[in-house]
Amino acid sequence: MQIKAIFFSLCIISLSLACKKSETVIKPTDFALNSITSLPPVLTESSGLAIDAAQNIYSINDKGGEDEVYVLNQTGALLRTLTFSNASNKDWEDLAQDAVGNIYISDSGNNDNDRTNLRIFKVPADKLSSAEPIAVEKISYSFSDQTSFPPTDADMHFDVEALVAFDNSLWLFTRDRTSPFIGQTKLYKLPTTEGTHIAQLQSTFATDNDKSRGAIRSATISPDGNKLAIASKETLWIFTEFTGNDFFGNKVNTFNINNGTQLEGMVFKDNCTLLFSDETSEEGGGNLYQANTCR
Repeated sequence: MQIKAIFFSLCIISLSLACKKSETVIKPTDFALNSITSLPPVLTESSGLAIDAAQNIYSINDKGGEDEVYVLNQTGALLRTLTFSNASNKDWEDLAQDAVGNIYISDSGNNDNDRTNLRIFKVPADKLSSAEPIAVEKISYSFSDQTSFPPTDADMHFDVEALVAFDNSLWLFTRDRTSPFIGQTKLYKLPTTEGTHIAQLQSTFATDNDKSRGAIRSATISPDGNKLAIASKETLWIFTEFTGNDFFGNKVNTFNINNGTQLEGMVFKDNCTLLFSDETSEEGGGNLYQANTCR
């Protein structure tokens, strides 16, 4: 009986350790964001960031904004404005840039989970200096596991505010809008080619059952492809040591963000430095921030 009791205890300990391995723990120290400049006045609701090889920054306004992408330098000066002949801002939420410099505009905001016209606009790299309206490629999509528009409150997982381009594909991270709130993000994969596609579910990641901590608003991947960051209003997750595109499969560090504003845009400036932007509100905001991830 004593041997059985010891064996049972060891099993319980083993299971406990296995569970803890997959848990993320908020670090006791905050992730420090340093404000480096104000955004130009036209960017009142900066909702996504991208950065090119010349270190020029691209940003967009959220739902209701103009059909424009704003290009600025790191002092916040507006360099130029990109306009489009065939792209409209239904609910633009994020930007991404691929290895050859193409920019992707995610028109994937879907608060009510009932949209049937989700799309991503691809801006060719050779058009990013154009003073004329640009013709974009349209990547239209639906979700592989959505059958109701809208779904039930418990299945509201089809709002996308975070996008990265990696390994010749687009990766979409959902913002949880379930009620009661579950606290997870679902990862979907899309091709980067024009046309109508099915976003294929790849995996899920448990975030936090508090909405301010658990609802994902932005994502970015480092230039070397070795770090993926996703963020909510108050929490930042950095995934490393993953194999291929199994982003959630290995190490994750979790940080507490206490900026007090509506952070929406995020991009890796280099393999260590993250840039953030926030919306202008009564709490402040309308700034560009910098943070070091190699500490």
